[in-house]
Amino acid sequence: LVTETMLVDGVNVSNKNALEIADLLMELNPSKAYLSVPTRPPTLISAKPPTESTLNNFFQIVSARFENLEYMIGYNSLDHPATGNVGLDLLDLLSFKPMGSFEVRNFLDKHNPGWKVVEMLLKNGEIVETKYLKDKYYLRKINMEYALSH
Repeated sequence: LVTETMLVDGVNVSNKNALEIADLLMELNPSKAYLSVPTRPPTLISAKPPTESTLNNFFQIVSARFENLEYMIGYNSLDHPATGNVGLDLLDLLSFKPMGSFEVRNFLDKHNPGWKVVEMLLKNGEIVETKYLKDKYYLRKINMEYALSH
């Protein structure tokens, strides 16, 4: 069983909603659970994706109780091993789940490009930095123009 839960800003993104989804996932025990956001023109024009900060908060709450969680935010994965371009590889990883600063540093240390890659991706608006509890998290920016054109 694989599940997908679409998160809509102002509708189902509260901490209470996250705990309810976590409980349901623990009960269903799917092999994989995905969180998604509206990326194509929805039936209800008012259906908008949550902010990256809200998405990260929701992800952290649910994944604390159900580990096999990823998200789909409108980007196609690179269905092959590392490209050799650390920036693209990091973007690919961040398309599926937020990574804490420690995880990002470990990834970068394996490839030796340094933190400048993260700084460039932040400057270009391709990723965002958000906080959860005491750590900084990085995730792929939800780019509605890209999502709607693909």
